[in-house]
Amino acid sequence: MYIEYATLAVYLIMLLSLGTYFTRYNKNLSDFIRGGAQGTWWIVGMSMFVSAISAFTFTGNASAVFQAGWSPLPLYFGNVIAFAICGLFLARRFRQTRAYTVADLIRSRFGVAMEQFSAYTGVVMAPISGSIQLWALAGFASSTFGFPLKTTIVVIGAIVVFYSTTGGKWAVMATDFVPGPIGWTAETACRAQIAGCGLGFAIPPSKPKTGICIMDMERALFELGVRDSTLTQQEKTFLDENGYLPLHSLLSQNQVTALRARYDELVEEEGEDAGKEVHQEEGTHRLSDLPNKDPMFEVCFTHPRVLAAMKHVLGTTFKLSSLNGRAALPGKGLQGIHADWSNAVEPGDYFVCNSIWLLSDFSPENGATRVVPGSHLSRQHPRDVLNDSKAPVANEKIITEKAGTVVIFNAHTWHGGTLNRTGEPRYGLHSYFCRRDQKQQLVQKDYIRPETYARLSEAARTILDV
Repeated sequence: MYIEYATLAVYLIMLLSLGTYFTRYNKNLSDFIRGGAQGTWWIVGMSMFVSAISAFTFTGNASAVFQAGWSPLPLYFGNVIAFAICGLFLARRFRQTRAYTVADLIRSRFGVAMEQFSAYTGVVMAPISGSIQLWALAGFASSTFGFPLKTTIVVIGAIVVFYSTTGGKWAVMATDFVPGPIGWTAETACRAQIAGCGLGFAIPPSKPKTGICIMDMERALFELGVRDSTLTQQEKTFLDENGYLPLHSLLSQNQVTALRARYDELVEEEGEDAGKEVHQEEGTHRLSDLPNKDPMFEVCFTHPRVLAAMKHVLGTTFKLSSLNGRAALPGKGLQGIHADWSNAVEPGDYFVCNSIWLLSDFSPENGATRVVPGSHLSRQHPRDVLNDSKAPVANEKIITEKAGTVVIFNAHTWHGGTLNRTGEPRYGLHSYFCRRDQKQQLVQKDYIRPETYARLSEAARTILDV
């Protein structure tokens, strides 16, 4: 974000400098109000065009066009027609009146009483209109750069007042003109990107063009609902200290039921090949490559609470490593204590983080996962410390939670499945993430299907790194 802050600072300094510079051009009221009527057509036209653009143009209008297609665009075509009428028919007439302001024109045409009425209503309405515009701009800037809203309103308002009152109309036209070429350059770049991605007016690709149009990860997380407050500070602290965190009721009972039913269907459909994409394990029903198997699994790599936990452990630059399923069968499922990384790591320097989506109630009887709280901070790997990884470990804890819970695991935390001593399988989905500079357990670009790619949002594709 440093380049964005630097760019903003340079732009604001430029506004202040223009206000100071154009002070020398204001010799009389005509110079201050209308630039001495010396503005060229291109600078006046650009000023009018840019002044009609607001934060809403980039947020509300852009959202409307994205959702509704062409239907909002006639509003902008109407502006083009209005500009043409003003330029061809009205501008010359207004210039011939030699009026400095609209109030002067009203007085000459309708008299002093109408001028005063217009002025008094303007005194009431102009601050309201200006406040709304300032609030919208400050809200946009505040959310984009993370500045306090009230401070942003004061700073932007003070800068606008300064350059407009010191530099007059010339400063206003100049500061309006500067964003024009910048906007055109950005628009050209966007058009090129849109055409390259097979969006907009280009023909959509028949096959996924992976790795070409991945958005910035911070933007992807924002679009998927991740905010700094998505996890509470207490939850972040618990995860930091213990290496795991239960997130309750992320799945409804209906979702749990549907996911388990689909799981059983896939196990039956795939038979001996089930799980082969990543891993097969004796005594379990394994599934792999679930992003391609059914849209209902998308929640496992797009839920904002889970993504917020991954961001907290791994930082912003992470991706889905794999989305698998593990159902421990009756009398089976015992694993040795392990970490999901090959070596011990320094606290805070984490490479992987996992999440278990509970499709069964986890209990000591049905093979629930055991975890050694705080072991991710030990600078030790269980392979180097434990003589018998399947034996009980000091301070281990059995995760006992209801179906629908998601348990986040810093995957460097020691953990392992226990023996299922019941007569039913114990179901869980493993949504496993890694840092973006690491190889995925299942390279999503190699497996992504065209129909999967087509249905995923750009933000979800970014999480998958496709």
